[in-house]
Amino acid sequence: MGRPSPANPSGTEAQGHHLRSTPSLWVELGVTQKDISVPLSALFSHNTKQIDDDAPRLAFIRSPVEVPLAGDHPAQVEVDVHPNHASMGKRTFTFEPATVWLEEEDMAKGNLRLKGFADLEIEKQSATVASIERSDQRPIVHWLSETQSCEATLIVAKDGEIVEHKGRMERHDYPEGTMVQLERIGYGRVLDATTILFSHS
Repeated sequence: MGRPSPANPSGTEAQGHHLRSTPSLWVELGVTQKDISVPLSALFSHNTKQIDDDAPRLAFIRSPVEVPLAGDHPAQVEVDVHPNHASMGKRTFTFEPATVWLEEEDMAKGNLRLKGFADLEIEKQSATVASIERSDQRPIVHWLSETQSCEATLIVAKDGEIVEHKGRMERHDYPEGTMVQLERIGYGRVLDATTILFSHS
């Protein structure tokens, strides 16, 4: 069998919309034995409540730019797998080589804060670590190191069409079917080590 189609409404469970989120939505709406039109945003909201507490976090960098990293910084950084559950462990990023991957769109914002890591001073296509502690209100962005990332694909349904976004994704060993939260993007289902099927924001 091929990959599930995110454009097919009957494939919502394959996309990651948990079936158990639907009954709770009916209860909230006071639905009885009759047809009712429900916006997808309501289903997405309930689905988020169901999966957020279990979904490990991963980074996916769209339109990735490799940026040399200068300045003093630790050899590695540890970030929580889940912000609310220390028991889920840590994600470890090492800087050998001393480069990071950032989204092209974020590079245009100027100086940045790498989430869970450091403040950067951006100059053209290079970056210098200015502070490990957060020093101001510069934009916080997600990122990846070279060693802990690989080329990957994010599959998204848009206007009835399937769009494949090529980028860099954090290396992981989650089995097929695992629901994850892609930082600053939304929720998705693992299809394999390098492919995520987008569910919803």
